[in-house]
Amino acid sequence: MDFHPQDKEDKPEFQKEANLKNKGAGLFLYVKVDNVDKFYKGLIAKGLKPSSKPRDWPWGNREFVIRDPDGYKLVFFQKIK
Repeated sequence: MDFHPQDKEDKPEFQKEANLKNKGAGLFLYVKVDNVDKFYKGLIAKGLKPSSKPRDWPWGNREFVIRDPDGYKLVFFQKIK
């Protein structure tokens, strides 16, 4: 998976999106990982500050959330059931 900063793109439609306020309001992006606890510890070791700690949910996921600078909520999860 690659992420590209929209403000660095040469396409006008991407640059327009980069200037919007509240780009990530209400949006959750789910990313499956093999071991959510290990991934969480790796982010902490790099100095990142997730919004939540890993926890189990009734729908069968163990997950935590981290917000990116634009407000997108990245949910890292693994299936536990």
